[in-house]
Amino acid sequence: MANIILATFGATSEKELDLIQRPIVYQSAKRFSLSKKEPSQLPGSAEEIPRDLTKKVEEIQGKFLLTQYKRKYRNINVYSRDAVTVDGLNRLCTLKYDKEEAALYLIEAGNRRNSGYSGLYRELSERLEEAGLERKEGGFLIRRARMDSFVGIVNQLIRDKENGLLELMPVDELDVMTFGGGEGHGTPYYYYKAYWKRKSVLQPVPALPAEAVQEEKLEGDLLFQKIEQAIRAYAEYSLANNDMETSKKIQRRVEELREKIDKLGQLNQAKMEALTRLKEI
Repeated sequence: MANIILATFGATSEKELDLIQRPIVYQSAKRFSLSKKEPSQLPGSAEEIPRDLTKKVEEIQGKFLLTQYKRKYRNINVYSRDAVTVDGLNRLCTLKYDKEEAALYLIEAGNRRNSGYSGLYRELSERLEEAGLERKEGGFLIRRARMDSFVGIVNQLIRDKENGLLELMPVDELDVMTFGGGEGHGTPYYYYKAYWKRKSVLQPVPALPAEAVQEEKLEGDLLFQKIEQAIRAYAEYSLANNDMETSKKIQRRVEELREKIDKLGQLNQAKMEALTRLKEI
């Protein structure tokens, strides 16, 4: 997965996000229900989509989660069969009903509640275009005459993912989630988006000749690099953690580390002052 960190709580600012060496991607703490009778996971519960269309959607070999508005189930979010958490990582698209066109209207994501993008959408979009499905305003119209073709394309994409033919790659696009405080309030957390794409066959990169490899770094520089890498790794571990007790332990260790660094600074300062006095003798 391209060395990605999957975390519920991300960076607290864009600047902090850039400081982390590995890309952070949002993963929800909410999981799909294991019940096969959960109404919110059954396409037939979507009250605004005609039943003949939801029956065809049920032929998709994936998982579903319906959005709810005023106690009515409306749109259908489509996920891969191996999806465990409710977020954008393994979502393909959101399906709405277009009354004017009397057809399904497929878009990347219907709302930001469970992440504002769908990780499988771009690959799905390419395949729908290749099959000649009709474009409309940033999405696709799935007419009744093309439903079988649509279901076949989606199922093939899901199988390709399960068979390891796709890889999850981060992209330089922000995903922002807000937690706590109600709508319009709360704390924003920052992540990168990540999309599944077909694996490419890469030619091996030839190794550099031994004489081209430079080994000129001083021992102190190498030690400092290791310290920086360890701090970054611990920061990533901290961001990926959602447990209060572990967070308290991390905070204690950070404070202990700060004390040791302060002592090191004091010792080094005293050494520099001693060297200065020696030069004056």
